[in-house]
Amino acid sequence: MKVNPGELNKKIQIIKNAGTQTDADGFPIQTEQVIRECYAKVSRVSGTEKVKANADIGEIVCRFLVRTSAVTIDRGMMVRYKDELYDIQYSNDYGDRGEYTEILTIKRGPDCGKI
Repeated sequence: MKVNPGELNKKIQIIKNAGTQTDADGFPIQTEQVIRECYAKVSRVSGTEKVKANADIGEIVCRFLVRTSAVTIDRGMMVRYKDELYDIQYSNDYGDRGEYTEILTIKRGPDCGKI
């Protein structure tokens, strides 16, 4: 499984939920922490649309291929790509060589799959 490093040309962020804080009015807000910024190869694997509670819900499965680093990536994290969040489903050592990590994600929402 040969990877062309030139294909790692899309900037992504791997983020995790850093807890809940309160804003100036005392309302809870979620805070996030950027764990890693890197370049990735992005592949859209599949997409589906469903009707749930009379609303169109889309689901896009997307694969990000990044260089392996010391940062551990798990299911509790998300990938931000083009200001959209993707839930991480799993991460895998691509090719069992320790050079690249494959991250499989799902983006859900009513605007998924719209052109």
